[in-house]
Amino acid sequence: MSPPQDQDYFALRSPLHTPGLRVQQAGPDAWQIVEKWAAQAGHNPGTGDFHHVWNLDSDGCFIGMLGDQPVSAISVINYNNGYTHLGSHLTAIKDPGAGIRLDTMRVAIQHAGDHTIGVDATTQDFNFYQLAGFIPAWRTIRFTGPVPAEPPMHDHSCTNITIPDMREMAILDAECVLDTMAGRYQFALAIATAPDRHTLVATDRTARLRGYGVLRPAHHGYRIGPLYAQDPRAATALFDALCERAGRLGAKTITIDIPETNHDARDLAEHRGLSHLGEATRMYWSGRVEPRPADTRIYGLTSFETG
Repeated sequence: MSPPQDQDYFALRSPLHTPGLRVQQAGPDAWQIVEKWAAQAGHNPGTGDFHHVWNLDSDGCFIGMLGDQPVSAISVINYNNGYTHLGSHLTAIKDPGAGIRLDTMRVAIQHAGDHTIGVDATTQDFNFYQLAGFIPAWRTIRFTGPVPAEPPMHDHSCTNITIPDMREMAILDAECVLDTMAGRYQFALAIATAPDRHTLVATDRTARLRGYGVLRPAHHGYRIGPLYAQDPRAATALFDALCERAGRLGAKTITIDIPETNHDARDLAEHRGLSHLGEATRMYWSGRVEPRPADTRIYGLTSFETG
């Protein structure tokens, strides 16, 4: 029988409703299970993404247990500027009324303290988070499709990253996501430099950095993200160069998550033959950091788990 769909039931500070549920911090080995759940749920995460999530805040990854069986998970990633991002909010068993997921979040969300909390809620989960008190801010559109066969030529140079590029890349990531370097520097570089990642920087004719993008393997095809650029021309050059790299790697499909408010990014994806696959809504809950709109330099989100 489903529980009542009202604000009192979904209140995050109310008692647990699932008998026997034990929510505990998860180590990296246990967290590999969550990546399998995400793939089975059709989220198509980047291969190895959850390792980087765990490294970002190792105290913020939780698994729910019923007896010896893992049944649920959530990541509650704290940044140093008073912001927390929820992700990997999954269950491995049928969960009528979302009671297990809700109780898992009730326990784990204590890790956020008094931070503002953000989440990228899928269409199916929108009402769940809204009833829990989250307020919608903006949408992200997921585009996917065949890798473009012959990317055009551009007047921006796209090259592999070098050590001097790395600080500027990390600063750009922080500016687009948090307005501060707090908690993102090592994560941004890890996402860009892991062995299975392909990262390119765009420069103009004076060798100034205009953006960068990361191509990474996913459970289905390849993903582009993050993709940050100071202008549409740099973004287009990066996107096409990354697609060309994906084609050389044998990829058949490419996926990218684009803030709805970035019309240039949406036009680029559509002009390159990608289709609207799904969407998520960025939502925020209380705290002391004001929610902010998507930065116009975001042409591709890093992940729904980290913002």
